[in-house]
Formats: sequence, structure tokens, C-alpha cells
Amino acid sequence: TVSCTDDAGNTGTASVTVIRDNTNPVVSITSPSNGLVTSASSVNVAFTATDNQDSSLDCTRVNNTSATLDPGSNDITVACTDNAGNTGSATVTVVRDAVAPVVTITSPADGAITSAASVAVSYSVSDDLDSSPTCDLADGASVSLNPGPNTITVTCDDDAGNSGTDTVTVIRDTGAPVVTI
Repeated sequence: TVSCTDDAGNTGTASVTVIRDNTNPVVSITSPSNGLVTSASSVNVAFTATDNQDSSLDCTRVNNTSATLDPGSNDITVACTDNAGNTGSATVTVVRDAVAPVVTITSPADGAITSAASVAVSYSVSDDLDSSPTCDLADGASVSLNPGPNTITVTCDDDAGNSGTDTVTVIRDTGAPVVTI
């Protein structure tokens, strides 16, 4: 407040209220979740941002908009600044996995011929990011065979939903050989 008095004894007063704001806005990314693994090339980014003084903040992203993902790990950051120049931010990491698991049936061999009613299926699976993809057949599981050609397929999915498969054909031969003398 400032007051001034002139030579005639008249007094004028003016007041200004100043608020000292040194508190950063609070930013929280609500979507995607931190650590998300996806095969998608983009994700929608949603966030909340609040401030103790300002209702309008200047943010580096527009809420509920798409963020492009590169293969591998992606840090998504939202920073918001209030009118006093204080900045708050939040970051989540999203992993883009666009590579399917590699499945290799190691036994039985493709084109194998057997008289057995079943075979044990062994395979290996590897993935660039997922250490244990989910497979539709347990390694070493027994598979029943019908007479004739049988197609055996193993499919494995990683955390991002990418699928890899391998297929072999096994022939069950139940007929005795014909011997002619």
C-alpha cells in the first residue's frame, strides 16, 4: 500500500496484492500406464495437471492426444508451467515391441515318419523383449497322431500380443509293408 498527501492535505492511497508462488504444478499421467508393453505404433496420452494458484497451465502436450512410439523403450513426458514460471512434470515409459517371438520345433523333425500313436513335441522360443512368451503347447507335450500326415503347430505370444509360430508335418504309417516273393 502506498499513500501520498499533496500540499493541500489531500491523501491518495493505492494497494496491490502480490502472491508469491514458488510451488510447481502437480502433473500425473493417467494413461498409458508406466511400463506398458505394446505392439502399437502410438498410444493415447491422458493426464491431470493442477496448481495451487493457476487454473490455466501451459503444458507441453494436449491432453488425450496420441504419442508416436519408436521400437523399444519410449519415455513420454508431460510438463506444465504456471503463470509464475514454475514447472511440474511426469514421465512414463512405454515399450513398443513389434517383433514376434521366434519359435523352432526341434522334435519331431519335419517330414518324420512313425508308427507311434503320439509324439512328444519339443521346441525353443525366443523373443527380443519378453523372456517367457506364452505358448499354446507345453514344451515336451505329447500330441496324438492320426494315420497319415499330421500337422503340428506351436504358437507363442509375447507380452505385446505378437505371435510367432512353427509347423512340422509328421506322418503316421500304420500299414504293414507288402512283401512279395
